[in-house]
Amino acid sequence: MREKLKFHKMQSLGNDFMVVEAITREVSLKTSLIKAWANRSKGVGFDQLLMIEPPTDPKVDFRYRIFNADGSEAEQCGNGSRCVALLVNKLGLSHKDTLQWQTTRGLTKTVLNLSNREVTVETHLQPPLIEWREIPFDQYDGRGQAEIKLSTGGLSIFPISVGNPHAVIFVNNVSEEDVSGIGEEVSHHSKFANKTNVEFCQIVNEREIALRIYERGVGETAACGSGAAAAFAASKILEKVSNQVRVKMPGGELSVDWEETDSELKVVGPATLVYSGEI
Repeated sequence: MREKLKFHKMQSLGNDFMVVEAITREVSLKTSLIKAWANRSKGVGFDQLLMIEPPTDPKVDFRYRIFNADGSEAEQCGNGSRCVALLVNKLGLSHKDTLQWQTTRGLTKTVLNLSNREVTVETHLQPPLIEWREIPFDQYDGRGQAEIKLSTGGLSIFPISVGNPHAVIFVNNVSEEDVSGIGEEVSHHSKFANKTNVEFCQIVNEREIALRIYERGVGETAACGSGAAAAFAASKILEKVSNQVRVKMPGGELSVDWEETDSELKVVGPATLVYSGEI
């Protein structure tokens, strides 16, 4: 009989995760299993599977890996980072409020706040990258806004990375956008070597933006922490917003701020443990 795997279903603003703890036991998962468990009709159902592992850097608290619903591995996940920060506390793996996390694209810091009735977690992301080669975005040397060709014609995007690649599209009304159709085409565009997440961003005012997200390897999701950070950073670089904004998404709201261009982005939002189970 196969050994059962314990997992934890978590969510942040409707962006949901299957979280596996691989600190006290060794876990190796096949792509086919991840895809099967991601199925919302026949499996657990999730946007991403997150795996918490021991770090390879002794100065870091934990390593965590992110797998999309299609089994592909992602570099960063803002909402997921808040969920794993809450889970290691609940499981007694760490009682530190501030934790350093190792990802495939560098370090992330989380700060857990349990003092209020509602749990909130700060995720500190490294300063965004806008040099096209660093994202990577293959349109020779450059930075900032770019034009790409789609089946429907030309489209202006803002390529940016906050540890994972994003394409921010500024629109007048997010509710009217074909997020699934355009999002999929942009996400798989040949200019993005590693594919990309896509944000449809409406500037409401200097302190508020509205967002809908197409996540690479998943599709449209209710929320995305790194997507909120990327859309805000692109908006700030273009001087459309102030240093701190509310980012409203279908699943809820995040607070994002960025004081200086060489400082970390700070994303503040909730995290919830829905249930634990075995599979």
